[in-house]
Amino acid sequence: MNGVRIIALTTGSMQPSIPIGSLVVCEKTNDYKEGDIVTFFEKNPATGIAYRRTLTHRLVQKSEKEGKVSYITKGDANDVPDPNFLSEDEILGEVVRIFPFIGYYPILVKTPPGFLVFIVIPVTYLILKEIIYLRHSFVAKY
Repeated sequence: MNGVRIIALTTGSMQPSIPIGSLVVCEKTNDYKEGDIVTFFEKNPATGIAYRRTLTHRLVQKSEKEGKVSYITKGDANDVPDPNFLSEDEILGEVVRIFPFIGYYPILVKTPPGFLVFIVIPVTYLILKEIIYLRHSFVAKY
């Protein structure tokens, strides 16, 4: 899926537009405008270096200087805009679809209890079931 990202939102910065735990589909475009909801990598305010954590916020201001376009972003639930300007190249994509609350599953699976409940226990059950089946097949054969 070239240019398309699916991201689970873990913060309430875009409430009520996008609830916590929503899954958003972002698509790269070249036509961003004020009011669009976009996803980008969060930057350290002091250094401007991007973290690996993604943010999904609204474009609230567009500015152009020497042919370069940059944006100010802000979460709908935040009182102040984000501290760093965002270039078009830094935007991962515009939110084109929102699936409320479906994102809780990938968020939960990343926690130790969630991993245990949704991955370890079901896989262990399937392995044990297969071992029992193979054992019965072997015993019946001989």
